[in-house]
Amino acid sequence: VQPTCATCFGDRCGYSPFENNINVDCSGGVCVSLAHGPPGSKASSVSLESDNCAEQFCTVPLTAGVSHFTDITLTNFGPGYGLTFKAFVVDPHTSIVHEWSYTTDNFTVTPVSPIISSVMFSHSLGQLSVLFDRETNMNSITVAGAEACALTFDDSFLSSLGSGPFCTWPSAHEMLISVGSGAYVNASTRVLLSETSDITATAFYLNSPVTSLPATTTKGLIVGGVQIGDIFPSYPALLPLPMPVFTTPRRLTACSLIQADGGFSAGNGGRPFLDTQWSLDMRESSAFRGILEAAMPVAGWNKIRISFTSFLPGAINTITVTLRPQTPVLPGTNMTITGLPGFLPKTLDCPFTTDGSGAWVPCLGADGMCQSIPLSGPSRHLFSGDQVTNNGGPVLQYFQGILEKHVIFQVRPDKFVPDDDDTVFSFDIVNPYEEFTQSTLKLTATCEKCMCINDVCNQTSTYGFDSSNFDTNCERLCTSTTASYEILDKELTPPTGTITETSSVLGASNIITVSFTPSDPLPPRATITIGGMSAVAPPDGPVCITGPGAAFFSCSDCSGGSLHRAQWQNGEFVLIVRNDSSIPSDSPTVFSFEVKNAGTRMREACGAADPNTCASTVKPTLSMVYMPSTVYQLDPYVLQGDVLGSGATPMLYGVSVEETHAIQGAVNLISLRLQSNLILPPGSQIVVTGFESSPHDSGQTPVYTPSGLDVGLVPLSQCFVQAGATGTALLDASASSLTLEISEACTIPAGYQLHFAIAIRNPTASQTPPTIRISVSHPGCTACALTCTCGLGPRDAFTIPAAVAAGVIFGASDALSLDLKTIGEDNPVASQLNNITVTITVPLLLKPSTTITVSGLTGLSTPSGSISIVEEDHTVHEFTTVTGEWDASLGTLVFTIQTAVPANDVLSATFELRNGAVASSGTPRVEIHAGVDICGEAHPACPPGFLSDLVGIAATQLQGSVLRLGGAPTLKVKTIRELTRVMGAYNILTVRITPNFDLLPGAEITISGLANTQSPSVQQITVVSHFSQLLPNCSCAPAPIETPASCGTCSEGTLAVINQQFRVWQPNADSGGWTYFGRPAMLGTHPA
Repeated sequence: VQPTCATCFGDRCGYSPFENNINVDCSGGVCVSLAHGPPGSKASSVSLESDNCAEQFCTVPLTAGVSHFTDITLTNFGPGYGLTFKAFVVDPHTSIVHEWSYTTDNFTVTPVSPIISSVMFSHSLGQLSVLFDRETNMNSITVAGAEACALTFDDSFLSSLGSGPFCTWPSAHEMLISVGSGAYVNASTRVLLSETSDITATAFYLNSPVTSLPATTTKGLIVGGVQIGDIFPSYPALLPLPMPVFTTPRRLTACSLIQADGGFSAGNGGRPFLDTQWSLDMRESSAFRGILEAAMPVAGWNKIRISFTSFLPGAINTITVTLRPQTPVLPGTNMTITGLPGFLPKTLDCPFTTDGSGAWVPCLGADGMCQSIPLSGPSRHLFSGDQVTNNGGPVLQYFQGILEKHVIFQVRPDKFVPDDDDTVFSFDIVNPYEEFTQSTLKLTATCEKCMCINDVCNQTSTYGFDSSNFDTNCERLCTSTTASYEILDKELTPPTGTITETSSVLGASNIITVSFTPSDPLPPRATITIGGMSAVAPPDGPVCITGPGAAFFSCSDCSGGSLHRAQWQNGEFVLIVRNDSSIPSDSPTVFSFEVKNAGTRMREACGAADPNTCASTVKPTLSMVYMPSTVYQLDPYVLQGDVLGSGATPMLYGVSVEETHAIQGAVNLISLRLQSNLILPPGSQIVVTGFESSPHDSGQTPVYTPSGLDVGLVPLSQCFVQAGATGTALLDASASSLTLEISEACTIPAGYQLHFAIAIRNPTASQTPPTIRISVSHPGCTACALTCTCGLGPRDAFTIPAAVAAGVIFGASDALSLDLKTIGEDNPVASQLNNITVTITVPLLLKPSTTITVSGLTGLSTPSGSISIVEEDHTVHEFTTVTGEWDASLGTLVFTIQTAVPANDVLSATFELRNGAVASSGTPRVEIHAGVDICGEAHPACPPGFLSDLVGIAATQLQGSVLRLGGAPTLKVKTIRELTRVMGAYNILTVRITPNFDLLPGAEITISGLANTQSPSVQQITVVSHFSQLLPNCSCAPAPIETPASCGTCSEGTLAVINQQFRVWQPNADSGGWTYFGRPAMLGTHPA
């Protein structure tokens, strides 16, 4: 609201929004209400004590012209919301209530962002659990570790987590942080999310997902009606106590020296051992031949679990181990898992790499050489690493002897595996590509010579855990059983699948597309064979495959990327699933490859008039092999589809042409479309003829294509080349032809719709629209094979006969002219100001650079200089004020438009000049130098404004008679109204006049016809320019008035009177009881 809080009614100013004591909606300020929104939605405000702003108005008082809404709350999420803000003001003369209002543009209300409900330390204080109040997207993080911490938290909080913290999302509600070494996070550390984190929640509106804003820890922001405050971690109810861990031999002789060694101790809770009270507790010991012997024969495990991510042959399998011993596992202990297969390196096909081959290093816990594999997971820091692998980080080692295979991991010299918390770590293996007999998985733990058995520790004993079976880690989903590892061969059932082609032309290149869904996921090195195509099979060798499913299959490195390949073998098309992939069973796998059709028709005899409609005799089949050494044989499945029958002749279809306009001599955007039943390889030439009588210069010309139109991964615009210049064609004006060549980057599939456009100037005169023909040819080549030995062989030459394009262009039927050209005026009186309006329409979009010259305005009195011009686009009712240059000697006005005017919109320009003393002898004309948009407002081939031309419209005589003078001075507006018709009442008359001539000082105005008034004749009567000046108690508004100077028209005596009275003139037009000034209409019993 304007800061002065004052509204003008015509020339009467100084009126403010209603005061608070006025009984109207939203009194005293600005109110908000819900303009529109999803069904059942409403707006509310806690601070304004309203549960529904549509029923109990949400009004905020004005302060210096501003109403500040702090907590508008919208009940439901979804699109299509709009808010309306209103303020009201009353005209004291008419008692009409005027409304100021503003309705926002539509906006979407997102679901409430996730809020951190708590941050809690684990019992060991080694982990923090960050809980959110709703399901999240887990920050879109797919891997756990230090990087997940860095992507989630602000640096100030991240640094408190120590070196190498580990973050993971065990569920969509919780992030788990394992602190690193040197952590100092505590209950006074403020938890802060990173400003770049993107932890969001998703809800559904009418089955469409709507995503919330990211979670935030910015203090003071309101989320879901709750103000965000400081967030600190909380300690568990029972804090952990430091517990000494005594590790002793199982047997203790009578004379053995008991020695306390704190060498393995760590942390900041140390104290002198002399302060520790201790004694022997023999309740769990028994005498055995005079020697104390432990009752528990050997240490064991409270939890020993293992889980796997895949049992597909050759797949990368992430194994997760969860341990909790009955007593802490000592530093230096070697832990061994048996039952897993031998080491296989990670072999990636695209590009080809081998991870781990040749990286044999000395074993950490055994003699010999081992293969190291990086450990991951929250407890990985408890284990040792080597200096070769994983940058010295924690590793697991494969030991692969002649008679045994196992994996070893070693507890770090300065760490225990705790007995009061889970130890969780993971590592990757490559499953065998062949069957692996079921093997039970076991764990042993041994610490060689880690326990002293005399006072000088020159005699040591081995400490450890006996071999224990792993349990399956199935949590609550099942009952844990003894874990085992097994890779099985599988008997596949028939798949579902289809086959299609792009061309049935005899001897032509044809792209075959296969789509199939296997009954089970297919592992790396599984084989898919397409048979039944021996009639078109080329010699044995590699062939390229494309399409979305090509990435599942083996490939070779090529310059610029990897090329996926299959093999022709003995007339069959063979594909092998690549090492680091697998084919899913829940969605189709689609791939394409190119073959050459047979040179003769291969179709059944069906008696049809067109033999090419008969079914093909070629019946491709699909068979699958699960693993190289499988014992199962799946019968070939006949793919559904009719392909490779051939027999058609080359042709173009779907050929059409269109133009942007038919204006003579102007640049025109010609758009062409065509499809071919042949593949158009690189080097193919497209020739368009029929561009007759164009004055356009011959040479290279740009080719425009619709945005987003691609051929494979290549934008269509890069598929055309001319003399080495991509995206161009050759225009030969003398031959009326256009030639386009397909570039080396593209092979246009048969059936693909080519859509492109060129800019060419129309003929300068009208003509019979020419016939546009399009033909395609290829000269043939002997070296057209793709790189990387994807042999397609040489290309044969071909010619596709010219096809006539549908559509009419190049008639140049429209001469560039003004469809509407008028001039008018509002005052023909000599020597008086005159508003002159020129109105035109142009058949092209006018750009803001367009210059308009109005000439023939001779004999006027306005001196040369700059004048203001009001432009109006009548179609959209937009007004723009520009400055033009007026030349009185030439009678010309020149101005440039400031906003674009769409084609055929009505544009008017109004400007004020003073008439001359005599009539003008000039003939008004308008001349235009226009920048026009050739692309149009929504042309698919190029965006508006991208392609423009400068055209001119010669001086055109305007229709209409102006500046001829002869009009008489008159009052254009002459009204009188009264305040009241009550008999005997004081009446105030308001006169409004607008002359078409200058009203000079000293002019006399006579108002007659005022008979029958009770006012006596006087020499002078009060005449004021503002109604309020007749009322001394209204002329000083707004009240209160502190000093006479603040009022200006009120004397001290008048101020005294104002304090004692208030006069009201009440209109008598209403008898229905409406309220005025917030008060009821006065009855006859009330003083007036």
